[in-house]
Amino acid sequence: MKPWIKITFRFLSSHLFSYLVVSIPYYNLVMKDYYVGENSVFSKFLITEANVSEWATAMKLLFPFQILHALCFVVLLLLVFDWFQKQSFAKQFFFLFWIKSILGGIATIAPSPGTLEGILFFHPMITAKIHSLVALEILVQGALTAFIFTLWNRKVDGGNR
Repeated sequence: MKPWIKITFRFLSSHLFSYLVVSIPYYNLVMKDYYVGENSVFSKFLITEANVSEWATAMKLLFPFQILHALCFVVLLLLVFDWFQKQSFAKQFFFLFWIKSILGGIATIAPSPGTLEGILFFHPMITAKIHSLVALEILVQGALTAFIFTLWNRKVDGGNR
């Protein structure tokens, strides 16, 4: 199998798995009240379960958008993969964690909850607690994606080259 296909499949799988085991339970267990509960603040600017038809459309498109999300990272990973393969496990993990969680999440230019721009530009209804909870999800999902991909890549391909 061509290396780019393996890399793409592994990263997509790692990302989708981490989304399923981190983000979906996190939404239901931690964040849901901020979308549809008494403290619903996200419903003021996001589609939520309260918007039944829009929510149904968003849920149909969620999986394809998650694939697109992962493919954005795959492009960068493919560009640097020869360098990446030569790094230790810790450096590989840190690199993936950094691009996925920090650059792709916390430091993204879009003002969103849990991001630096969001902290600066959101109204006070998005509290420090909400920003912290969103940031925690971003960090945990990114760490799991990075760990799975790095471990899988090293186990199958024999570690450093």
